[in-house]
Amino acid sequence: MRDYIVGLSMTALIVSILEVFAPKEYEKYVKLAAGVLMLSVMIFPVAKLGNFKLPSEISGKVVEDGALTDKVSAEMKKRVEQDIETRLQEEFGIESGAEVKLELDENGRIAGVEEIYVKVAENPDKMQERLEEVYGCTKIRIEFK
Repeated sequence: MRDYIVGLSMTALIVSILEVFAPKEYEKYVKLAAGVLMLSVMIFPVAKLGNFKLPSEISGKVVEDGALTDKVSAEMKKRVEQDIETRLQEEFGIESGAEVKLELDENGRIAGVEEIYVKVAENPDKMQERLEEVYGCTKIRIEFK
């Protein structure tokens, strides 16, 4: 929206300058061209939205919606795994490795954590209960290193 307003303002400024410096014999043509230009700048975003599906953008690169969903899922999976490892270190004082399987709904959106796989050297009391409580997941597999 900001780009639209800036573009519209800049066009109005340029049109005003052109009208001031236009020769008298071309004044009506300059006003006609200026009006058409202003009208096209105002209508272009509406026409663009009506005819095209706007792609998603990440870091200036256009990606398909499926690729965006995959990237978001991969990033969320990585963050949950890091959170589990950090949580086990802070709450139970154990080093671990974690992998998760995310639960997706019918639209491909993340609905929660479906399964947790944890590799630990020891199994402290209440670790599994704590993971169930925090992540809302009952499928927790624990393997000892």
